Amino acid sequence: MHTKTRSMVVVGMLGALTVVMGLTGIGFIPIPPVRATIMHLPVILAGVLEGPAAGAAVGAIFGGFSMYQAATIGTPISKALFLNPIIALLPRILIGIAAAYGFQAARSRWARIVTAVLLGGLAARLGYAAWVALKGGSLATTSFGLMLAGTLAATAAVLYLLWRGEEAAPGFAALLGTLTNTVGVLGLGALFKALPGPLAWTIGLTNSPAEVFAAMTVTVLVYQGVTRALGNRRAPQPPSRNTATI
Repeated sequence: MHTKTRSMVVVGMLGALTVVMGLTGIGFIPIPPVRATIMHLPVILAGVLEGPAAGAAVGAIFGGFSMYQAATIGTPISKALFLNPIIALLPRILIGIAAAYGFQAARSRWARIVTAVLLGGLAARLGYAAWVALKGGSLATTSFGLMLAGTLAATAAVLYLLWRGEEAAPGFAALLGTLTNTVGVLGLGALFKALPGPLAWTIGLTNSPAEVFAAMTVTVLVYQGVTRALGNRRAPQPPSRNTATI
């Protein structure tokens, strides 16, 4: 049963994990000129396990730590992005909210079918764009490989949603939360002129496959571990507004 105390404990533990991942460097995947992040994983897990309020709280911790890192040891690009509190905080908070509601939505059959269709279209579009760019000589082989990996990951996600059904909910939550982070940060970065639009687009295409793959893998494994520990095949239901506000 979800309680206010449990939600506070989960927020504290996952928030602390976010800080540790940042301080030790294990929360980042170096992909020049920036670093892809897996620091959003605790935010996604908070949203999946405890609902949107907990996810938003851990996301705020993530965003605050991003500002701290940008101010102390940040690169020029990270300073341009994350010294802006809107860019640093808003997308991070929305990660947990998107993951929580995505987790709930993926439990309904119609939502899974709609999502599978959208992901299938994304996979086709990304694969076609990568092929055209490579043939035209405007895309490096490494970038093509990453985009191809993204296409395959999206295709695999489609098959997983349709095949595993309701059990795919945590994977979908991770996918949605990761894309919320990527699109939010880079979109706001371009909007506030912290990044040129073409650079933001390139970073998104090259970083997203690794981030999505890591998020989906870890989230599904942790979800399964928690449900086994609770002795229940189904994940704990996200708390209602009346029982678990923090």
